Amino acid sequence: IGVVPGERMRISELLEALVLPSANDSAQAIADGINEKYGDAVFIRAMNAKADYIGLSDTHFTNPQGFDAREHYSSAEDMAVLTQYALTHYPFLSEIVKKDYAFLPADAFHKQFDLYNWNGLLGVYPNVSGVKIGNTDDAGRTTIVVSKRNGVTLLTIVLGAPGIIERDLWAAELLDEGF
Repeated sequence: IGVVPGERMRISELLEALVLPSANDSAQAIADGINEKYGDAVFIRAMNAKADYIGLSDTHFTNPQGFDAREHYSSAEDMAVLTQYALTHYPFLSEIVKKDYAFLPADAFHKQFDLYNWNGLLGVYPNVSGVKIGNTDDAGRTTIVVSKRNGVTLLTIVLGAPGIIERDLWAAELLDEGF
């Protein structure tokens, strides 16, 4: 989103930026703030400890953004477990993923931000919450999407799509098949 050194943002603002447009600088700012307060590299250690705590058996983090790295990996199954855990235990996050847009007005601490949710199924596929998108060379185009219909909630995860159109189409097809 273009966070500038010296700007100060609330964690709630950074989380909206992290989730809606998938802003890598927001992830780094959160990690930097935690590391500054509690000690160098504590954020990544905490990410891995939390992964162990909730039973992610095929996940290891080396950076807060999800950048490609040899020792940074996860599986679709672990992402499903993590998503369900996060949406259940962090109600604020559940509210963020439903938004297609958030406006952060300029204040004494930072400039104005217009945060658009880059999930292509929002407003297109019925009852979708856009949990998270991602794009890296190794992982391809990725998405995690939740949809509710007739009392049934489905979570779909697409990893490795060659493009954004395929990513969203495959997610919609998986949801259709599930429903």
